[in-house]
Amino acid sequence: MGDIFEDMEKPFLPMLISNWIFGIGIIEYPIRRQLKLLSIVYSTLILVVYAYLVYICHAHIYLTAVAQIKPIIEMLHYYTNILITISIIIFGWFQTQGLQKCMLKAAQANLLMQQIGIFKNHSNILKNELRKFMAFFLFILSIIIINSTVTFYNFVPNYQQIIFIVILQNVPLLYGYIADSSFLNIIGYAYFKFDSLNKLLKSISITKADNPMHKIIAKQPFYEKVYPQVYSSIDYKDYTFLIKKIKLAHLRLVKLCREANNLYSFHILLSIAIAFVMIINKIFNIYVVLNDDDIDEGSKFRTIVRSVNWLIYYIVRNLTSCCLCTTVLNTATKTGDLICELYDEPYITENTRAEIRYFNIELVQNKLEFSAYGVVNIDLTLLQVMASTIATYIIIIVQFQKLHFVPNALVGNQTNTYRI
Repeated sequence: MGDIFEDMEKPFLPMLISNWIFGIGIIEYPIRRQLKLLSIVYSTLILVVYAYLVYICHAHIYLTAVAQIKPIIEMLHYYTNILITISIIIFGWFQTQGLQKCMLKAAQANLLMQQIGIFKNHSNILKNELRKFMAFFLFILSIIIINSTVTFYNFVPNYQQIIFIVILQNVPLLYGYIADSSFLNIIGYAYFKFDSLNKLLKSISITKADNPMHKIIAKQPFYEKVYPQVYSSIDYKDYTFLIKKIKLAHLRLVKLCREANNLYSFHILLSIAIAFVMIINKIFNIYVVLNDDDIDEGSKFRTIVRSVNWLIYYIVRNLTSCCLCTTVLNTATKTGDLICELYDEPYITENTRAEIRYFNIELVQNKLEFSAYGVVNIDLTLLQVMASTIATYIIIIVQFQKLHFVPNALVGNQTNTYRI
């Protein structure tokens, strides 16, 4: 059982190291040797320092242009960020055992795939994960730089203001990024392995783009009559062992994805809920600022840039998760399509067909789905639902806001009154 974990940590290094640096979960050095006492002290120290910074910088919550225009919006954003940071650190401790289960299922799937000639390719997986990790990190860094630049514009901050703007407002971005990247790292590994299984199934199939299955089946009776001596000597292909191993590996990968989904399910639900509220918040904030003539142009510009910046962050964050989950689902489903094509091929044994039938039953009974704590499925339909719901709420809020314009006749003066 010791060999099964050989080199298994390599594809997950970005996830493991980033979690340890930010005090999420239990540090392991070397891998699978847990340093619980050090981890407790380190995570507690991070929480204490963060709580102290929140305390000393609370007075600067109204520093930004957004807070000066709409204090309630900035208060909501500020305390939401605190909730995200603390919850990710605390829940990281409960996720340690789940991460070990994910590693075990990944190792089991990898062992089964090696038995049918699919190599680990962990170095290539690590390179792909590092590229995605760095691309997302640069995106987060650009969000932080734009937020800080817009806020610092036109005044010289003191050290507490710098701590508030650069650290307290942007640290939750990094923690959310780490949690999202950890989930995407695990299912990204599963996607690579699903794709390897599909490539193997394609390689043993005689069906090609220029020679589809319906042509092969249609031509078979004709060629059997014309060349009976050829068809009588055909060796039927027995892929029973291969299909059985692919079935077991596929099932382990499905369980790996389910374990990762269960592990980060609460974080995903919290992220979706916060993104939903904050997107409505920021769009409405832009609408209010654009329609308020009492705000100077400089404050308008800074508020709009900052709100658009946050909008881009929440949209890209949800878009990335939904797109990758959909890609993994489609790749896992494609395996079923490929084995059904193989089932229809005329030159495979009955044992192979029987194993394919068992495989189909397994696929139906163990259907892969990603969900946020069972509330909503995580795929492209989530984006459609969110977009339509957000648009509906924005229209309702804007219409409600217009009710605060009171006509002249009702207030007895020359101008309309605008109440906020």
